[in-house]
Amino acid sequence: MVFGFVTPLDPNETIIVTTPTRKYIEHGPGWKFYSPVSRVKKINKIILDAEHYLIITHFNPNEHGDIIEHIAGPKIYEQDDALATVDGPLKKLELSSTEFIVCTNPKTGHKRTVKGPTLFMPEPYEQTSNKFNMITLTVGDYIMVTETTTGHIKCVPGPDNYAQDPFEKCSEIKHKIDLTSLQYIVVTDTKTAEQKVEVGPQQFVPGPYDKCSEMKTKIDLSNTQYIIVTDTKTAEQKIEVGPQLFVPGAYDTVSKIKTKISLSNTQYTFINDKKTGEWSLVKGPKTFHLSPFEEAAETKNMIFLNMVEWIKIIDQNSGKIRIVRGPSTVVLSPYESIVKDNGKEIQDAYIVDANQCVHVRDVETGNEELITKPQKYIPDAPNIQVMNVQHMVKLAPYECMILIDKDSKMVFHYGKNDSTGFFIPPFCSIYSQIWSMDRNKKNKTKIERFDMRFHDMDFEFSVRSGDNVEIFLVINVYWSIVDLEKLVVTTNDPPQDICNHVRSQILSFASKLTTKELMELPAAEIIKQIHDQDHEFYRTRGVSVSRINILEKKCADVKVDETYNAIINQKITRARNLEQQLGENDKEIARIDGLTKTEAKTYDLLQQKLKNLELETETSGKAEGGKIKSFLDGLGDDMSMKDKLDVLFMFEKTKRMALIAEKVKTLYLNPEDVDFNLNVIRLEEKDDGKVSVNQLLDSDLPAAKDKKISKNKTSLSLNLNQNQN
Repeated sequence: MVFGFVTPLDPNETIIVTTPTRKYIEHGPGWKFYSPVSRVKKINKIILDAEHYLIITHFNPNEHGDIIEHIAGPKIYEQDDALATVDGPLKKLELSSTEFIVCTNPKTGHKRTVKGPTLFMPEPYEQTSNKFNMITLTVGDYIMVTETTTGHIKCVPGPDNYAQDPFEKCSEIKHKIDLTSLQYIVVTDTKTAEQKVEVGPQQFVPGPYDKCSEMKTKIDLSNTQYIIVTDTKTAEQKIEVGPQLFVPGAYDTVSKIKTKISLSNTQYTFINDKKTGEWSLVKGPKTFHLSPFEEAAETKNMIFLNMVEWIKIIDQNSGKIRIVRGPSTVVLSPYESIVKDNGKEIQDAYIVDANQCVHVRDVETGNEELITKPQKYIPDAPNIQVMNVQHMVKLAPYECMILIDKDSKMVFHYGKNDSTGFFIPPFCSIYSQIWSMDRNKKNKTKIERFDMRFHDMDFEFSVRSGDNVEIFLVINVYWSIVDLEKLVVTTNDPPQDICNHVRSQILSFASKLTTKELMELPAAEIIKQIHDQDHEFYRTRGVSVSRINILEKKCADVKVDETYNAIINQKITRARNLEQQLGENDKEIARIDGLTKTEAKTYDLLQQKLKNLELETETSGKAEGGKIKSFLDGLGDDMSMKDKLDVLFMFEKTKRMALIAEKVKTLYLNPEDVDFNLNVIRLEEKDDGKVSVNQLLDSDLPAAKDKKISKNKTSLSLNLNQNQN
């Protein structure tokens, strides 16, 4: 029979039985038996919630050689290994969403990071660090993380809470590169030297080995702009044309923004291909861009020539000159330019008519000619040079012009012989002289047309009398050219020669007289002495002096001149008074003669008026008599002359009454106060065609002593026509 002990166990109880030979565990519920020599330890099962764990230390290692085991809750733990020791329950480590810890296994040396949020139970043998806060990265942040064991670098962009691994080293928080829609950057990988372009809009996170350039702006090209893009790796070039926002490649270099060439319908340009050297013409209207190897010449306007315009064009390569006549549209090649003449590019045709010609010269042969045929002249060849446009020289009948021909001979043209005019032939020039025309003979005048009429010329000089008194003279000379051929041979200044000769004669004459004699001597006497001498001088010079006058004669010394003037003025006053008295006498005689002639004319006028009045009266009487005779004859032969006269007198009275009625608005009459009766005459035609006169006297009128006659006119009608009343 075996004896022992019995122990009741609840469902949550366990006993550990230790015998001399072994140690084991019994779990409840139920009755558990054990030997008396055994030691029994009752323990409760361990209830673990989610926040706790147990550390179990086994006596014998497991298959992995570990003797420590961690049991995590929630769980009801029943110990199975009687030799194991149980520590706990221990509280798990609570990590928030921004916390982490580093766990180190001293057995293996392995380290690991545990991130929150979690309730963390360490693995067996693991040691935990203190809690660390994660690195919080916003949406615009990033960090560089370096693996210290391998040297590998990685980029961690936000938004994130980053828990650093045990062997990682984190950089400071950096900001992402914000690129707008108009920006870009060039990113260079420093390990491979490769480049790439990152274009906005974006938040760019550089790689571990990326080097970023400064932010650049995209190239905004309008619809009239373009750029040349060169790939530095391949040296290829391309054109990027607007409108666009252009982003160059990593290896692209970009030229300056260029404007497209816009040509109107009157413009053109030449394009040079640098590869081939060829030129091509582009005419407007057109808008275009150049290729990378093209270069444009200057934009020029087309030259429009009308029918009277022309231009001269020179080729800079060959030096040849050509002439283009209008109407035409001219486009110059790149090596051509317009030869200017008198600062003008477009030349007008030269008008050649009856009064104008063109002087031209052939620069190759040296020949010159005048184009006189009426036309709009344009040179036919580039070697024809227009020297000048020459107007016809027209001379008045009194003018003459001298030409010097190519043989240096003088050709005289007189206006009286050549009324139509002439042109100056080639190689000829106009002969001219310089004349002294002013009073002091200091100013010179160029003379090309010689006036054959008389010239009125003044000049002044001083002479000294025999007693050495200086006298100032102003001389007037009236002269003309009589032989032009002699004149041009003998002198170049005829007015000066004439003045010098007259001065010499007066000086010679004045030196023989005293001052008193010279001042009192009449100018006519002085002129007579010098004008009648030495006509040969003027004849040899081809001139004729018809009159010489002394306009002014005075002493150079003012006091002496005043004395002589006083004497002369007295003589002049005496002569003037005498002339004045003679003039008044002549005036009175003329007045008396005038009155006499006036009275004679008045008598003649009165005689003529009397004759006219008699004639007028006679004519008027005849006219009135004719009227009365016609009136009486019109009354017929049946009436006696007395009756006809009575009718006439009554008719005249009626006319006077009509005149009174016209002048006076209201008239009151009494038969006893006036010498006429108010009668009405009526003429009636009888059956036999004769006219009878009925007279209505005052008694026939309505009885009224006072008769009031208004302004109504009384009319007398003589109806002599049988058909009328």
